[in-house]
Amino acid sequence: MGSAEMGADSTGGTAEMTPALREAMAYHDPAAQGFAALLIEGRQRSYRLSELPAVLDALPRDSSVFLSQAEFFAPNRRLVNLSRLRLCFADLETFKTPYGEAKPDQQAQSLVLYCEEAGLPRPSLVNFSGRGLHAKWFLDAPIPGQALPRWNRVQMALNDALTPFSADKGARDASRCLRVVGSVNPRSGEVCRTVWTDESNGLITRWDFEEMCREVLPIERQALANRRKPEQVRKVSTTRVSNGWDRKTLWWNRLADLRLLIQIRDWQDGVPIGYRNNFLYVATCAVAWSVDPDDLPGEVKTLAAELCPSLSPSAIRSTTTTAIAKAKAGKPYKFSNRRLIELLDIGPDEQRQLRTICDADERERRDRLRHRKYTDRATYEGNAQAKREQVRQLRGDGHSYASIAAIMGLTTKQVDNLLNR
Repeated sequence: MGSAEMGADSTGGTAEMTPALREAMAYHDPAAQGFAALLIEGRQRSYRLSELPAVLDALPRDSSVFLSQAEFFAPNRRLVNLSRLRLCFADLETFKTPYGEAKPDQQAQSLVLYCEEAGLPRPSLVNFSGRGLHAKWFLDAPIPGQALPRWNRVQMALNDALTPFSADKGARDASRCLRVVGSVNPRSGEVCRTVWTDESNGLITRWDFEEMCREVLPIERQALANRRKPEQVRKVSTTRVSNGWDRKTLWWNRLADLRLLIQIRDWQDGVPIGYRNNFLYVATCAVAWSVDPDDLPGEVKTLAAELCPSLSPSAIRSTTTTAIAKAKAGKPYKFSNRRLIELLDIGPDEQRQLRTICDADERERRDRLRHRKYTDRATYEGNAQAKREQVRQLRGDGHSYASIAAIMGLTTKQVDNLLNR
């Protein structure tokens, strides 16, 4: 299991905090840079995270309010603006199932028992939404927006595993807003409230994301393996690219490379004439791998405003229409590195700074560096084994992950990897 920490330490308040603020501060950090979105009676507005406590504290009574679960680097909750994620969640429409006949706290107890029996992580917290349940698994550290494809796989696995509770498959995306604790569900007249928490000594359970992946994804892989026919297994094996990433991860990383390329070229006013169409077209194709096709036009509009603010709406449509149509047909475009280098006119020096877009010469250079780094394999493995033994000794002596990381100059994620290998 992951770590545990207080759910309301971000604001320095305790008893005086409203239920809405206490729950929201468990997965939003007012000290961080970025934005969160609130939908109040159907009207949406984005607020800086630093403003969120005051806004939530002043929410009108008996109102219908939703809050984005993720944080964004711009005042717009499009996935192309995703900054970080601090939880996983499931929107469970239990009112459609036999579980809905029980009281909300009994529904939550059934959910927790089901998770334990199915080998799923126990939720950190369960809210009654006024009709169903919102199960949330808080993370002990935020994961960056760049990890969206992997987070999506965890979300898909969790929600698929919770099908008996009628998990809403259309409400598991990172731009999702869920009902705020203390607000009223107008369909039932019920107040949204927390009905179960996984706490120990006043501390709420938080999960290490790597541990969440280990706990959840094997269930997904086994379920898929049981359903696939032999010929389907062969097809699936071809969806991974040579660097080990699946297509969604590769293309989400390529979107980051496009943004980095703009920084390298110091295009402070956006992509200039002569490059705009190609950049926007490639960016659209990249986003298409991770975004619901119905949401793609809105994501592209936001992306165009960021990358190519001088392009007119008609130019944006003419540039992206084909890519959007291909994505809606289930066949998003993909390009080779060679073609991307040609389209974007990427030089050798620029390729060295990019993560995914590089030619054969640059890949060979990177391979030589990796080979040079691990030439003396015996020495490397000996040092790694010594480090593992030291970490295990410190853990055996009662040190926490954070304490071990501080002593050895590691991150808590590295400590976790050493303890579990």
